[in-house]
Amino acid sequence: MLAEADGNPLALVELPRQLAAAQQRGAAPLPERLPLGRKLERMFADRLSAMTPEVGRLLLLGALAGGSDSSGGVWLRAVADTDVEGTLERIEADGLARLDAAGQLVFRHPLVRTAVVSTASDAALREAHRALAQALGPDDPAS
Repeated sequence: MLAEADGNPLALVELPRQLAAAQQRGAAPLPERLPLGRKLERMFADRLSAMTPEVGRLLLLGALAGGSDSSGGVWLRAVADTDVEGTLERIEADGLARLDAAGQLVFRHPLVRTAVVSTASDAALREAHRALAQALGPDDPAS
């Protein structure tokens, strides 16, 4: 939990509450994706709602692909239907994520990644999964 909170005091307060509530409902002791809670989700959701649809789509694709891509971000350019470089510049300027030296989309904080996925619509999630499946192909371990 400390690693997921990444030093965020609000996360350190909210995550244990959310996990305790989930355990009372019979959920697994420590789910793969930790719950944000309403306060943390709102904090990032406000910033995400101000983003253009292109920025939101690219963030969602990066969040769903995770860190398992070893292609140096090639998939990112393959699935993007917009000006990737310009969109990445906007994402980095807002401090949500950046491209690392290997071309991976790295989120500023793990909770940003979680908020991107949590606030996406079901239709956006389906479309992003479809795009990633097509770009990564059946032989890619990340797909």
